[in-house]
Amino acid sequence: MKKYCQLRIESSNENYPKISKILGVRPISYDIGWVYEIELNELSYIDAINDFLHILNDRYDELKKIHISTNDISFWILIENDGQSNIEFEPKFMKNIGGKGISLCISVW
Repeated sequence: MKKYCQLRIESSNENYPKISKILGVRPISYDIGWVYEIELNELSYIDAINDFLHILNDRYDELKKIHISTNDISFWILIENDGQSNIEFEPKFMKNIGGKGISLCISVW
């Protein structure tokens, strides 16, 4: 069973190297946009998403200069699972993400 979180940014191909430079991390893929991934072994979903927020922190203006808004940014929780999955988020956590205009997507299969 694999569990991981992804930070995805929709943008034009020519922006991918610029995004990596601004955020200081290398993506795992360009197949569905710019995608950075954290596999969840020891980390929780919230820890991984907080890492994403830290990566993005104070870089929104730089991203805006290359025409990337928070509407282009999404956090994904992806779970490969044989049974039931339960995920809970505290309102403060959801307000923090929603207040920035970032979408949270969850996929369980």
